[in-house]
Order: sequence, then C-alpha cells, then structure tokens
Amino acid sequence: MLSRRKFLRYTLSGLAGITLTKCIPAKNSPEINIRFKPDNSGRAHQLRDAKQPFKTGETIYKEVVIVGAGISGLSAGYNLKNKGIHNFTIYELGEKAGGNSGSGKNALSEYPHGAHYLTMPNPANKELMAFLNELGIIKSFDEKGRPVFNETDLCFDPEERLYIRGVFQEGLVPEYGLSKEEKLETKLFFDWIKIFKEKKGSDGKYFFEMPCALASTDKDFDFLDKITFEKYLAQNNFTSPHLLWYLNYCCRDDYGGGIARVSAWAGINYFASHRAEPANTDASRILTWPEGNGYLVKLFENKLSNHITTSCMVESVSIVNDNVELLVKNFANNTITRVLCKQCVLAVPPFVVAKILSPQLNYPVELTKQLEHSPWLVATVMLSHLDANKQSPLCWDNVAFQSKSLGYINNQHQHLKQLKEGLCITLYMPLDEESAVAERKKAREKDLNYWKDMVLTQLEEMHAGITKNVIDIEIGIWGHGMILPKPGLTKGDTRELLSQPIQNKLFFAHTDLSAYSVFEEAFDQGLRASQKILELRT
Repeated sequence: MLSRRKFLRYTLSGLAGITLTKCIPAKNSPEINIRFKPDNSGRAHQLRDAKQPFKTGETIYKEVVIVGAGISGLSAGYNLKNKGIHNFTIYELGEKAGGNSGSGKNALSEYPHGAHYLTMPNPANKELMAFLNELGIIKSFDEKGRPVFNETDLCFDPEERLYIRGVFQEGLVPEYGLSKEEKLETKLFFDWIKIFKEKKGSDGKYFFEMPCALASTDKDFDFLDKITFEKYLAQNNFTSPHLLWYLNYCCRDDYGGGIARVSAWAGINYFASHRAEPANTDASRILTWPEGNGYLVKLFENKLSNHITTSCMVESVSIVNDNVELLVKNFANNTITRVLCKQCVLAVPPFVVAKILSPQLNYPVELTKQLEHSPWLVATVMLSHLDANKQSPLCWDNVAFQSKSLGYINNQHQHLKQLKEGLCITLYMPLDEESAVAERKKAREKDLNYWKDMVLTQLEEMHAGITKNVIDIEIGIWGHGMILPKPGLTKGDTRELLSQPIQNKLFFAHTDLSAYSVFEEAFDQGLRASQKILELRT
C-alpha cells in the first residue's frame, strides 16, 4: 500500500471540489458546546466600520516597520534581528501572531488553526535549514552535509490512513479494491513525476523547486501554467477515478482547489518539488507538532517578543519627506500612532496592500483583482473518546475516500506524555464548490448549527456514531485562507509586478507573491524582503 510517505520515497528512489449541500446531522445528537474562533478578517471589517473613538497619540520613529505577523513578517523580523537591526516593530491586526500558522489550546491539547506540518527542506534551501538548526529542529549535519533531525519533531508512526469501502487502509493513495489496470496507472503516474523531478534548466537549477525562487528561470515548462492540471492529466491518459481522486485531494489540501481549478504547473509542483536528503530518516517524513506550525510561530516569538505589537491595524501607508509614514490604530488603548521609518515590509496579501497604500505610490491595484483566495473551514473537535478500530490504529492523518472534507488530524499524536482522557482532533475542509467570492458569501450566511451539522456529517463518514462522543467544536472560517494557483498565475507577470519595491522604501513579502501558501514560501518571502533592506545599508 502506498502512503504519501511511501509515494515520496517511490519518486525519490528512481523505481519508477467541496459541495455545500444540505448536511444530515447524526441522530440522537447530544448537547455540544460550539463556537466560532475569532477571525481576523471579520475583525478588520468590524473595526473599520466601528464608530469607536480614537485619541491621537504620539509620533514615533523606527528603522524598519513590518506590517503583518504571519510567517513572512516573522521571517523578515527574524533575519533583521540576526543581522543586527533592533529598532523595528511588527504590527499585527490579530491578538496573536502567526496568521495561517496560528494555534490554540484546550484542556486536552494544543491544536492548529491552519497549517499543521512542514516538509523537510531541500538541499538548496540553505537558509531554512540554518533556521531549523538554530531552533534545534535540526540537531546537526553529518559528514555529507545532510541534516540530522530531532526525532521528536518527526511525525510519529502510524502517519496516515484512508477510509475506503468501509475499511481503513494504510496510506492515502487508494489501493483497496482497485483493478490491476488502475494500480498500473498509479505506478505510471509516479514514474512520470520522477521525470519532472529530475529536470534541470540551462542554469543548472531544477525546474520544480521549493521555494520557487530557487527554481530554474528557463521557460521549457511554462506551457504547464496555461492549462489546468485536470486537462493535462487527460492529455496524458491518466483517467483512473481512484488516482484522480487522490490528485484532487492533494491539490485541495495544499491549494484549496482541485485539479479542475489549479494549473498543471501547480499540480506537478506539488509532487516534483520535494527532494530532501535527511541523514537520519527517509525524505518523505514530515515535521509536525500538536499545535502544528504554531510551534514554529512560538519559536519566532521567543526571539521577537519585544518587537511584535498585536491588536493594531495599519490604516494607511505613504512616503513623506524620504520617510515611510504609517498611521496605526491600536485597539488595546484606542490610540492612533504616527510611525515614521526608513523602510517598511508589507507582509500582508496584495488586496490588503491595495487598501492601505497611498494612491500616489502607483501600486498596481488592478492586478490584485486577478488573485483568488480559497476560503476554508477548520474545525477543532473535543471527543470523550474514539471507539477502537480493529483494522487500523488512529493515525496522525485520517481521511475518507471521496469525502467533502480533507479528513482530520489527531492533535495528540505527537504527545510524549500519557494522554489525558479524551481526544482532540482538527478537521479541514476547503470551501471550493463555487467561486471564492460566492463561497465567502455563503459562509457569512451560515450559523453555528449549520457548521456543526457539516462537521458531524464528515466525521460520521469514518466513525458511525461518533456524534455521541463529541463534547466541543470550535469553528474557524478562513475567508481568504490561501492563494489559488490557477492557470496563468505562476508563470505570468502578475506576481512579479506586485513584488516590485517602491522607491527602495516599501518591500513586499507574502505567499501570494509565490502562488503557493506554504511555510517554505512564506519564510523565503520574508527573508528576501529583509535581505533587500540589509543590502541598502552596506
């Protein structure tokens, strides 16, 4: 049976849409405590429209200001501090740093609000490996320069399982009940990906690399960005329903949209851009923690705690007399602060930049309308217990074949101490049946009971009768969860134009500018923006 881990091992070795339909709640549903997780985007709308009075505060000066404390903003601040710049502030709208990598905690466990794992860095990604080494996630490097990872940061076994035709199988690539022809087609797909994985441009760089800034700039495969992954698979005679389900699942998992919506480039990049070479495990292992990537956020905060100011909304950004001027609303003390700085990193989505940047700076606002963001449901569920399954033990990742959701992760999987009574799981579901605008509108109109029934219906698919064990559900709706790499985005000029610094004063860093909302890209975006600032000071 081929798990995602085994799939990656296979390709490295050389061997080779969500529907918001009516939910059917489980019968005899007990009283369940249910609530919405506070949402930063919703908060921004509320704060903008509020009549709350603000006092005019002081004018302060900083060398650098970073807007946004997601991974890109934290990465920029981390690199600035490592290079000796200390007079900077990171302003964050939310009450906590982290963005899509934020996390929460309940009586049973810490848990992710979004991103929940990190793949091992490729050999070319030296900066990320240095970061993980400084944090102790990479313990050392062997004589060949390969990283040695801390064992407790690696995902423990068993990693993943798929519920298909009434049984659980090991791994997420469908194996149970497939014909010989379908199994052969799955193998042929893996062989096909291996070809893309090994391709290099004339500059000696791989075409498919993570982060994408390290990839070859040759245009041999740019045609893949002009069509959908679904069409390209059909052109290459990949028609197995089980294989197509798996590929659709993978794209929905990483991009928030399936094979009919993302480009062929994005689809192939998902599989062909990973080529880690760890010393003490296999290359397909992932790094994860109970709070997901919130663990990495906390490590950032340990170094940047004195530089992060939360509950602040940057209302405007302009350039005045050779300084960047920001007007910052602080909702903790109801003041408006005028902040002057030499350089500013805008580590927020371009559609936010378009709202706060002075029109006189000629930011390409129209281009931001070409970007589409996938909305998501993330639900954290507390259970009194989960009935034992004789076929398969509870894994870190648990998925149902042809489900509307992406399944759930076991947040206590990485716990080293004896488990407390009860279980904490987090279910993920991209809202991708219609356009992102339509899905966001639907999400705003639905109440807690709707989402409760949606979550329980998804869990009942894998565990009949599980509803009676549910104690608490926290519903998180990400209105703009992640950038959708639809055809034309990766290889077009939109991202490049939106990335251009303004007057060597304003710099931009966000995964929208990579077309892929993953930690590696966010870290690289922040790193590169901060490097540009540092170059101006040498």
